[in-house]
Amino acid sequence: MTASAQNATHKITAWLEANLGGRVQRISRQSRWRPVWFADMERNGEMLALCVRGERTDMPMIFPLDHEMRFQSLLQENNIPVARVHGWIDDPRAYVMDRVPGSEDFSATPQEERQAVVDDYLQVLARIHQLPIEPFISAGIRRADEPGQSGRVGIQRYEEIYRSRKRNPEPFMEFCLGWLHRHWPDTRGREAPVLWDSGQFHHADGRIVAALDLELGHIGDPMMDLAGWRIRDTVIGYGNFTDLYARYAELSDRPVDLDAIRIYYFAFTLSNH
Repeated sequence: MTASAQNATHKITAWLEANLGGRVQRISRQSRWRPVWFADMERNGEMLALCVRGERTDMPMIFPLDHEMRFQSLLQENNIPVARVHGWIDDPRAYVMDRVPGSEDFSATPQEERQAVVDDYLQVLARIHQLPIEPFISAGIRRADEPGQSGRVGIQRYEEIYRSRKRNPEPFMEFCLGWLHRHWPDTRGREAPVLWDSGQFHHADGRIVAALDLELGHIGDPMMDLAGWRIRDTVIGYGNFTDLYARYAELSDRPVDLDAIRIYYFAFTLSNH
């Protein structure tokens, strides 16, 4: 571990002990591009399993890290299964949450249990999309200037970052972005809290333990969550999306806009460019 990483770990340990009232027994930094620390803290004879999530280092954040924390906290306050947020650290910039148990995929999950988990996740999405947006607006969660633009906020941020870092001609990307600008779907006024990078969760015993990785959460078009989820389906496998969309329509009491989903799916595939 570098001296800088060791210093950050010491600062995080000090913050945890000063603000959560326990003693850190173990702390380690996850080996990955985004700094994340796992800590075990003893407090009043109990062990707290914690996760400290820092800022991305591979690219600028689409939304600020504290935006991610505020979005997650609002979901928590509305009884959506997410990791409980404990607080914000100024140096290094990070926020502290529970480290949740469970599995991230279905490699060891029987088919019937997998179906139960996916249905539970559909219910979670439907509940999120029915939350009032006013508390999210008050908390400074990003929103389009008008509901008809709700599907554009996130991808526009990606485009801003792409253009700020672009150094060479990118004809194919320019063609794709131009096509999107001419074909954005009519949202029909749809606006709700969305995860966007959907399909990420831990599960256990047939239920969702927590929706995870909420860095792209904002106020958008609910169809974005139904579109983004499909990309992760290529490596995990959630089931037949025709059936899943029909179930979502039943749970949410709103129609599924397949035309919008197709465009959002195409847009989201560009975000890894």
